[in-house]
Amino acid sequence: MKIAVLGGLGLQGRAAIADLVASDGVEQVVCLDTATDGAARLGGLTDLARVRFVVPEGAIGPALAYVMKDVDAVIDLLPQPLMREAVQAAIATRTPLVTTNYGKAIADLAPRPKRPAFRSSPNAGSTPASTLCSTRAPQASSTPSPRSIPTAAAFPSRRRWSSRCATR
Repeated sequence: MKIAVLGGLGLQGRAAIADLVASDGVEQVVCLDTATDGAARLGGLTDLARVRFVVPEGAIGPALAYVMKDVDAVIDLLPQPLMREAVQAAIATRTPLVTTNYGKAIADLAPRPKRPAFRSSPNAGSTPASTLCSTRAPQASSTPSPRSIPTAAAFPSRRRWSSRCATR
């Protein structure tokens, strides 16, 4: 398997590359970074024989697509402003990408899901009474009443289960 690490010479990138090189099943790691001293930065951390360094020249988008065409998966550790270009290149090349950034910058790249025809309850599969009880508005008092605190007697199956676990 060939894995590309975008931003591979940063702190997280060097750790990811060292881990990938030590992993079985990873034939080659492609390190894409703007730093030109990749071999010097990774030399003491891992075996460089399975690492290929790519330094982008010019626009970053074409360089990302070029790297992604030749790998099985991509780990994006680039700075946040470059996330959008990395995701667009992954979409264009149909390459699986894992990013460590938040997705707000790329939320518009995926179509919004259609609204479901019905709304499911968080307690789907429960009895109707327990669903109604769990969706009731909280009481005005912050102190729970004795009736609202479940006891072991209310859940006999749990009591049997917990007593079996305690004796083991």
